[in-house]
Amino acid sequence: MSRFDLAAPDAPVPTIPADDAVAHVAWPEEAERRLALADAGVPRLLFIAPGHAAPPPLDLYEDWVRVPASPEEVASRAANLSHRVQQREGPPG
Repeated sequence: MSRFDLAAPDAPVPTIPADDAVAHVAWPEEAERRLALADAGVPRLLFIAPGHAAPPPLDLYEDWVRVPASPEEVASRAANLSHRVQQREGPPG
């Protein structure tokens, strides 16, 4: 199974940034990593494990999905997070 096959309940959550802008974070397993990414200002998409509640967001650069999640939902939420970052930071240059 591919590590990006998020539709499977037992699929591991990718630990590399999605689209080089949004980090994928397993919740609650990667709680410390979530905090470190937030401190660094990195947008985060939390993958909420079955049986766990989503935590309150740390900032506007965070969103979450429940596992299993469709690739379309993951892509949509990551795109929304990237858009938030662009809106807050303004155009490059």
